[in-house]
Amino acid sequence: MSMKSLRSHALQICDLVGIGAGDAFNEEDMEELKELKEKEKRLKDTPILNKTQGSQVEMSLAQVLAKKNILTNMKVLGLLEELIDTYIQLKAESTSQYLFNSETYTTSEILFFSHLYANTADCLANPFIKNYLKQKYPELLRLTARFARNSGIEKDQPQDSAKVTLFGAVRDNIKSYI
Repeated sequence: MSMKSLRSHALQICDLVGIGAGDAFNEEDMEELKELKEKEKRLKDTPILNKTQGSQVEMSLAQVLAKKNILTNMKVLGLLEELIDTYIQLKAESTSQYLFNSETYTTSEILFFSHLYANTADCLANPFIKNYLKQKYPELLRLTARFARNSGIEKDQPQDSAKVTLFGAVRDNIKSYI
């Protein structure tokens, strides 16, 4: 399967489970993101005639990339809040002795804490989710760390200084199933 078909297949799966490109964005945010992408492309295609113009283009490009990053992070935080709200609701409604017991984990808890751990790992280049959880849900971050220790997945982090990219993580995950 080629990378292009893998990408389109992944996009289809995301759309099926409700995490398509437009989720957690309102119409205005989508329009702004589209404008930012167009501006980024124009800036990258701008011929540089001198150092002054080059530094101006670099500064403008940095501003565009920062705005795109903010919009994307806000989308991710919106999806994260939905996930955490569901967790809190299930925990409050739970009468099971097995659910939310720190000694044993259900399949759903393994998936939930693995997802949180993957998004808060120290090896990530941008730790905004970890910082957000530290500020807003410190107990959840502590439970995630305990899960990582108990399950042994904290030992699977890259030990070198190389930062993990989304492409690299997906590639390595796919390779593990082949």
